[in-house]
Formats: sequence, C-alpha cells, structure tokens
Amino acid sequence: MMRVLYFTGAYRDDSMVSHTHGDLVAALRARGVEMEMLTIGGSEQHDAVTTRTDRHGTLVTSLRPSAGIAGRIGREWSARRWGFAPFVGTTDALRRWWTPAQRQQFDLVQVGMAFPYATMLRLALSNAPSPPTLVTITGGDILTDDETGYGYGRIPRTHRAIAETLRWAALVQANSPRSARVVAGEYGCPPEQIAVQPPQSPV
Repeated sequence: MMRVLYFTGAYRDDSMVSHTHGDLVAALRARGVEMEMLTIGGSEQHDAVTTRTDRHGTLVTSLRPSAGIAGRIGREWSARRWGFAPFVGTTDALRRWWTPAQRQQFDLVQVGMAFPYATMLRLALSNAPSPPTLVTITGGDILTDDETGYGYGRIPRTHRAIAETLRWAALVQANSPRSARVVAGEYGCPPEQIAVQPPQSPV
C-alpha cells in the first residue's frame, strides 16, 4: 500500500482552507492510501515537534520554526530576502525532522505550493535521497501582479528558487491550464512533468 506525506502550511481546526486539506487527505485515505500530514506550527506551539489526530483520524505532525533570538533574527532576514518570514526557521525544522529514517516511511510526498513549502523542503534535503515529490500549484506561488503585490514570484531570488523547485519535483499539478502555461513558459518546468487538474477556470 502506498504511503504518502502531505505537507502544507498552518493546519487549524478553525480554518476553512485547513478543512479543505483535511478533507482531501481523508478522501485519499478512504481509497486505501495511507497518508499523514506535516504542517507548520504557530507561536503558541511550545515543542519543536508535536503530533495529534485531526477530526478525520489523520495523524498530523506540526513543526515549530526556530524560536528565541535566533528565530527572530531569522524571521526578519527571511522576510526581507524571501518575502516569507518563517522561511529559514521552517527549513531548519524540516532539516532536523526529515531524517533518512523518516523518509524511508513514505513512497511519495505531496506539497501544496511550490513556494514557500516545496522550496523549503527541497533546500532542507540538501540533495539527500528522498521520496518523489508532487507539487500542487495554487496560483499565489507562481502568478504575479506587481501592481497589487500578488505572487511570490515577483521577487527575482524567489522566482529562481521556484524554477529550481519545479524542475526538481517529480510531478507538478497545476490547478488550471493558465497555471500550467506559466509553469512551463515562465519557470521552465518540463511539460512532461506537468499535470493539469480538471479546470476550475476556462483559461
């Protein structure tokens, strides 16, 4: 039986987005796929790693980004450099948790968003062997709008990191034909690595 790790951002009981992620994992588990969730804890999390079971009975592991003075400095630096304050702290937490023993437990990793989450995972691995990674594109990670400040890809450094992450992924799941075109045309992802979800949008 396939074992999958689903990595996403904050996973909270009071969040509609979290409910969507949880429902997806539960639906896949109902089809016989063994799945666990990995997420990022907030400031209220005291331990570096916590585990719990969500409303569907799915095991959820939560990693706390680096805390203390080092964590605060890392957040300020990451906000300026990457546009995502927990970037360095979460990458460090992933590096500590995602050991060879942990990686051997899974056949596939699914990550929501090329940036920041899949990029943090790629950097945490430092070229170490890992299960194949499927990256789901949501739009905010690749689509950009300078006028409104939308999209992580507006930052040149982040744009390059996203391109590297998309080429590194075993499969990129785009949420619309437009996202697929952007992934291939603006980020250089090989077309054979892109799969398009049933379109939510006609473009």
